[in-house]
Amino acid sequence: MNKVVIESVSQKKNSKKFVIKTNKDEYVMTEDTIIKFHIFKDCEFSEKEFDKIIYDVKISEVFNKVLNYLNYGPRSELEIMLYIQKNDKEKSLKSKDYDEIISRLKSLNYVNDEIYAKQIVEYYKESKGKNYIRQYLKDKKVDFSIIEKSVILFENDDEIETGLKIAN
Repeated sequence: MNKVVIESVSQKKNSKKFVIKTNKDEYVMTEDTIIKFHIFKDCEFSEKEFDKIIYDVKISEVFNKVLNYLNYGPRSELEIMLYIQKNDKEKSLKSKDYDEIISRLKSLNYVNDEIYAKQIVEYYKESKGKNYIRQYLKDKKVDFSIIEKSVILFENDDEIETGLKIAN
């Protein structure tokens, strides 16, 4: 069986990424991956082991893209799932990997449809009505019970006030 030998490990300038040169090819990996798999110069892996490492690198790349996507605003679980599918260009990840990424984001509290729904209510309550907010959240596939709990935050007085603002 062929072995993959690490010929060099060098850090990219001003980055937490590393260029890994092997006897087969060159790869870019994060410091987390290097630590997780104990990658250093002159290290040897079977091709099967190294394929697992490369697969892990792909999952990490998608996860980091999702984190960047979340920097631009709150997202529903559906939006995250669609974004993951869109960024898995090679279609090399399995649906269990998608679920694992979502689960990891949930455990870090980056994806939480209840918080998302409350944020949407707060954002739109000055300019839109309850029905608009319900439909918006429904389109994002937020659970009905979560939608109803969140819309309760929208007081009837707020809706009247918003209607008057829009009318004026």
